[in-house]
Amino acid sequence: MPKIPTFTAQGTPTAEAASIKTSFQVPVSGAGSTVAAFEPVIKSLNDYYVKEQAVIDKTKALELENKAAIEVEELKSRMEKYSDPITSSDIFLQQSKIIRDKYSGEAQSSSVKNLFVNNYLTEERKYLSTIITKNRENLIQDRVNQDELKEKRMITNGLYSDNQLQKETLYSDLGVLYQSQRNDLIIDQDTYLKKVRNIPSTVQKLEFKKDLNLNPVEAAQRIKDIKNYPDIFGEDRLRLEAEAISDAKPVIKDNAINYLAALETDNPIQINKKAVKDIMGNQYYSDFVEKETGIIKTKDFKKQIYNSKLGDETKIIESFEIRPESAAFDLKLKQDLVNTASQKSRLAKEDPASLVIGYNPVVKNNFNDYQQEQDPTIKDRKFKKYVASVVDAQESIGIYSDNIKILPKANAVATVQEYNSKKPQEKIAYLQLLENQYGDNYGRLLTQLSENELPITAKLVSYLNDQNFAIQATSVDTKEERKRLDQFLKDTDKISKDELRKDVATELSKFQEIIVKSNPFNTEKALKEISDIQEVVTYIAANKIFAGKDPSKAVSEATGYITNNFDLKDTYFIPKIYNNDRLSDSQRQHIERKANIIKEQYIDQLDIAPFKSRNEKITDDELNKAIKVQIQKNGMWVNTADGNGIVLAVTLSDGSIGLIENKKGELIKMNFDDSSSKLPTTNIDMSKNILTTKQKKEVESLTGVSSTRIRK
Repeated sequence: MPKIPTFTAQGTPTAEAASIKTSFQVPVSGAGSTVAAFEPVIKSLNDYYVKEQAVIDKTKALELENKAAIEVEELKSRMEKYSDPITSSDIFLQQSKIIRDKYSGEAQSSSVKNLFVNNYLTEERKYLSTIITKNRENLIQDRVNQDELKEKRMITNGLYSDNQLQKETLYSDLGVLYQSQRNDLIIDQDTYLKKVRNIPSTVQKLEFKKDLNLNPVEAAQRIKDIKNYPDIFGEDRLRLEAEAISDAKPVIKDNAINYLAALETDNPIQINKKAVKDIMGNQYYSDFVEKETGIIKTKDFKKQIYNSKLGDETKIIESFEIRPESAAFDLKLKQDLVNTASQKSRLAKEDPASLVIGYNPVVKNNFNDYQQEQDPTIKDRKFKKYVASVVDAQESIGIYSDNIKILPKANAVATVQEYNSKKPQEKIAYLQLLENQYGDNYGRLLTQLSENELPITAKLVSYLNDQNFAIQATSVDTKEERKRLDQFLKDTDKISKDELRKDVATELSKFQEIIVKSNPFNTEKALKEISDIQEVVTYIAANKIFAGKDPSKAVSEATGYITNNFDLKDTYFIPKIYNNDRLSDSQRQHIERKANIIKEQYIDQLDIAPFKSRNEKITDDELNKAIKVQIQKNGMWVNTADGNGIVLAVTLSDGSIGLIENKKGELIKMNFDDSSSKLPTTNIDMSKNILTTKQKKEVESLTGVSSTRIRK
């Protein structure tokens, strides 16, 4: 390791350093000294420092005060809600001290602390004064509120209570209440005297309010008479009268509307005509009387129109008398009858059930009878009676059989919506409930619901009465399930959806042909129905293929639910299940034999309505013979729209199909459960001939013949 070199000093240190000597000297104090020269400056600096520190202390104290003020303001807001000045003052001072101590403890010096406390106490006195003032206002307001409640309670008890003593002492009790307010300086002497003088009018105003709430019309009439509420006068009376009229007018209008509506029925109601005039004025009353007179004069005519045969309305309207002295008024009423006939015509086409339910007295009576019944068994029977009367009433005014409806249109739509909202198993139970409820008219109901978008599955489930089919059909009756099966048919190489549809359509072709013939007036509807049936059957088949069935067997089983449950004839089918019972082979054969024998041997005994010819030279006898020839040559039986039976029809010259009527306007119809041997619409017994072989006769068509009695 190298050595650090060392050195040896050559000199020695001394106690004093060398200095420069001079002859100039300055005194330390006194005049001419340095300290004396700087004393003014030092004093000035000291004064500035003191002032600066004071500003700093004040700023720090103000900062604490502002922070504390936030909490004090919040405390003040709470205390101002009290109505007891003593309690709120005590609470405020206690809580304020906590705030003061909190922020004084944050002071950095005693000077800042003293400044903060002094300023805080000054502001605290102001806050306390504000709180006490507000508390006293609250106290007075609370007293006023309580007095008002007591005043209202006393008057209410006096007006409404059965306690006679309360009524007799009401005025004196109010005087005692007001005297108490005066004694406690809540009110001044002038206010007290005014309140005492107004006791009668105050009571009568509340009495009027009571009357107004109970009966605005009567109150409006009473306030017009100075004998009532005699101590209410001047502007107060005018104001209350205006209020009463305002409240009474809507009531009068409703009463007038209800009165006029009831006047058209067999259940008229009463109305205060004087009140109508007094409250509504002369013009309104004049219009009201005119409407009343018109209703009275046209009431019976409207009843006749609504319940007459379709087409007879004009005769009824023409029978309405036009009085020379009131020609303008009567002509206006006659036009109202024309409008009534138009409304009837519209309802007959769009909503015939509503037409008879609204205007047929028998239907109304049956409905009321049903609603009032309490016994469930009897109520069910009365409902079926009511429904039957709805059908009968439509038939009586000439509604065509296929257009007869069971429900008002709105109810039918609601029923379909309710069905669609249910789960598959619930849908089956819902249909069974409807069938039990509507009985023999269930078929008509299904037809009407189908027109309002009831899924075809519901109709098939009802007709087939096959539990297995019902479960399968309703299970594929949702969008989700059909979407799943559509995807399956896209993915599988067994069969495409188009091929499956064609196979199903081929199997159901005969069934389709019969359905189209059974709907001669609406082939579009028939084609849609068969298309919907095919769609359901296609998805049932697809579900079977998905489950592993061979496509051809799946189609056979799915279409078999339809074809195997109907006995298909040339132009109609007979269901093997009818009204939840299986029709026997002998019953189905009976229907077929009866249909054949009627067409072959009994046409001339049906009293068929004759054709009408454009050729006036053709006699009625010739026309009667013509229709017999037409039916025997071109006649056929087709299924009724409600699915309950078959009806006699004929192919017309233009290729369309018309349903045959007798002279009474009745269709020649047989229900599937008809086991009698009687000729339809007559009492003729066919039992001797019903089993004979067909009689064949060659007939020739007659020219120049058209039908107005055949429904087309």
